[in-house]
Amino acid sequence: MDNGFVLFILIIISFIVKGIRGETPYAILGVIIVWFTIIILILDSPKVKPIIWFLFIGFTAGLIVFMGWLPGGREFQDWAKKDVDVLIVKLSDDHWKVRRRAAEALGRIGEPAQAATPTLIETLSDENVAVRITAVSALGGIGKPTQIVVPALIEALSDENVEVGVYAAGALGRIGPPAQAAVPALIEALNHKHENVRASVLYALRRIGSPAEAVLTALFAALSDKNQYVSWSAAIELGEMGEPAIPTLVRAFSHEDELVRANVVDVLGRMGEPAKVAVPALIEASHDQSPLVRTDIALALIRIGTPEALKAVEEMEKNGRINMKDLITDEEMEQIIEDEKQREADYRRDQIR
Repeated sequence: MDNGFVLFILIIISFIVKGIRGETPYAILGVIIVWFTIIILILDSPKVKPIIWFLFIGFTAGLIVFMGWLPGGREFQDWAKKDVDVLIVKLSDDHWKVRRRAAEALGRIGEPAQAATPTLIETLSDENVAVRITAVSALGGIGKPTQIVVPALIEALSDENVEVGVYAAGALGRIGPPAQAAVPALIEALNHKHENVRASVLYALRRIGSPAEAVLTALFAALSDKNQYVSWSAAIELGEMGEPAIPTLVRAFSHEDELVRANVVDVLGRMGEPAKVAVPALIEASHDQSPLVRTDIALALIRIGTPEALKAVEEMEKNGRINMKDLITDEEMEQIIEDEKQREADYRRDQIR
């Protein structure tokens, strides 16, 4: 019998034994290997065999890396989450990949892993950026005890690496209202030199949400950010706050920048019927000098859809403030709404990661 085939059988047996012992990933890999074997036996063709073997070797190699026969291995996967003590020890491992994977696993465990919080905070000074980023994210996932997690994340906002600051703000946002003590520092961080940090801070402020007046004031001020992405993010976050933010959005109708005015009008329109309290302000703003803003106002009124709003759109067309031909069709409107939802979902994913 071919020695390679014998070795192959022994590997399958070892995986099955591990599976019987409760190590599920190995059992899964064993089943996959068996299926590859069956395929090879069925497709007993000299031309097909090399392709099958190539796929098998590549797939197996990928699983080997994933399951941890390299530094940062199997014990850090979901099936070993319960062993928090082991992961805490691994945070001090000599290999940075091990430290990163340990922090990642602790973050997935969440609140039950709060025994690791002090060690994760120490890890925020790790020399490796990837480890610091993962530790910050893990602290956001665990979230407790807040009295030590929040100050540590506030300090991480000013990390020399921009991505660490971005993740720190996102982590504070994930903690939400219990991170209220971070609001003053987050407002200060709106002066950060990098736009990605400022945008992530806006997300954190909205998620924390209180004190409401301070948060709304900060988001309103961010509408004037010199970076269009940050300004747009501020409008989006105000929209996410819902009806309590409507007066703040209306205040921005007088902003000197037409793009800011267009953004806040667009956000109000996407609220739909709940934004009906803003209809009088939208009608008053319908005399805006910018054709872009007037068009967005008409679209917002159509989306809100109250009789008063629709009548105002007719008046705008009658008085020549808009041309209905410039407005989009219902089908185009639906597509734009879907695109906007996807763009917001992508934005949310970037902030939460």
